[in-house]
Order: sequence, then structure tokens, then C-alpha cells
Amino acid sequence: MKLRRFGIVGHRAMSKGKLPINDLAGGAGRMDVLIRALMAGLMTSHGLRNNTVVVLHLMGGPGPPRRIKFDGHTLKGLHADERSIAGTIGKVIATPLPPVGHWQPITTGISHSGGGVDSTLHEWKGETTVVLDADAPRL
Repeated sequence: MKLRRFGIVGHRAMSKGKLPINDLAGGAGRMDVLIRALMAGLMTSHGLRNNTVVVLHLMGGPGPPRRIKFDGHTLKGLHADERSIAGTIGKVIATPLPPVGHWQPITTGISHSGGGVDSTLHEWKGETTVVLDADAPRL
């Protein structure tokens, strides 16, 4: 089965600090929408898609852009609950940001790196890319 990759961009999503779990729709920069997109890309009715990688791009302040990668093939312990996933993301953004291009593991199947959409597209160079935003960068 061919690997599917999804890059989800949160232009206002927090990239650093303490994630307000009780205000994912407002204070966290619409993190609720990113989490729902993550769940739609990774989860089936009975488990995880093991041929899927989802990269969340947290582009809002404070701090520089951050990428969080969820690899369905190795991912363990992710629950289909928005608050649980928000807690996991909150732990990631509370850690120091690694350099661009260096994926630092957080737990099994979850890693993070500095960089934005251009960094991800550069890493996926040579792969088929479908862009759903008219203003998004293209290969």
C-alpha cells in the first residue's frame, strides 16, 4: 500500500507556550480544527491507518513555526478524543524547538521539528502533491 502524507496548516495555531485546553477554538488559534483534520486523516472506525503520515504546521505565535509529525505506522497510545490529542500537542509545544530538518521524537510515532510548509514540501520532493489552497506553495 502506498504511503499517504497530509500536511495541515494552522496559520494561527500556537507553536510555543501553554496550550489552553479549554479554549482550543479561540485562544489556541483554532487548534480544534487541526485536531479534527488529524483525526480524519489518521483514524478509522476501528483503529489507525498505518499507511498515513500527518504533519501539523503550527504557524502562529509565539515563537517560530513548528511541525508535528504523526506516523500512523508506528503511532501508539493516541486516543480518538480531541482533548487527549490537544494534551499531547500541548506537551510537544512546551518542549524546546529542534532545528529545521531535524525530527526529534516525542513518543512512539510522534516527532517534531522546526520549519514551515516549505520545509515539508522540500522533504516530500518527488512525491505527488495535491494542494487544496490557492495560495499554498507548489513543487
